Amino acid sequence: MLTFAGTCMLRGFEGTLSFAQRCCKQHLTHERGQRRALSIDRCRVPAMLLAFSAVQAGSDACNERKRDWLRTVGSGACLLPVLLATLLPVELSAAPSPTFKLPPVDMTDPNRCKLSSSTIGQANAARDKFIDARFCDLRGQDFSGYDLSGVLLEGATADEARFKSTQLSKAYAPRFTCRKCDFEDAVVDRVNFEDADLTGSVFKNAVLSDSVFNEGTVVRDVDFTDVYVGEYGLKRLCKNPHLDGENPITGAPTRASLGCRPRD
Repeated sequence: MLTFAGTCMLRGFEGTLSFAQRCCKQHLTHERGQRRALSIDRCRVPAMLLAFSAVQAGSDACNERKRDWLRTVGSGACLLPVLLATLLPVELSAAPSPTFKLPPVDMTDPNRCKLSSSTIGQANAARDKFIDARFCDLRGQDFSGYDLSGVLLEGATADEARFKSTQLSKAYAPRFTCRKCDFEDAVVDRVNFEDADLTGSVFKNAVLSDSVFNEGTVVRDVDFTDVYVGEYGLKRLCKNPHLDGENPITGAPTRASLGCRPRD
């Protein structure tokens, strides 16, 4: 914008100087001798005045063009929110939502339900192959201290199993049945527990941040003492219709252990 304004002023100044030079030549043609110097002096004053006037006129013209440009841009800026409000929802609603499809369960693998801890450096599900325990019977087994990050537990049954200090980050466990399980000191963050049955389990001092508990997740008689779940997760869990009772192992009242208000 500054370059544009400077160009306008320079062109106006150059044009005025050209006009002043023509004026001087005409005067000098009719005036000779002693009057020549006077003519030149007389021409210099109008030339400077004209130059100043042209510069001012050029500046005014540039300012007017800038004002026109700003008015045009301003009108477009005012219309931009309207266009976004009308067009964006259409585009977003038309785009298909991403879906996650799991590979089929390999029922022919005899060792599929024999879980083992991952090796060092493969935490947080960063491994070449999933730990697939879908629909497995894991009841009463001890997985304490294991790294089972990213394990698939959909439809599996693990009543009274021990997951003490176990790493279960990003586990996929919808419809997982784990009644009276021990998750004390476990890292159970970003786990999908939709429609899971966790009745009577202990999550004492566990990390549950960003894990998913829907209304179908049964958390009756669960001990949540000193659990870390995050503010948003806490609000959702407190609204769970099954959040009630008292843990049969520790005796901790479920709602109070999570810090939720008593039901009305």
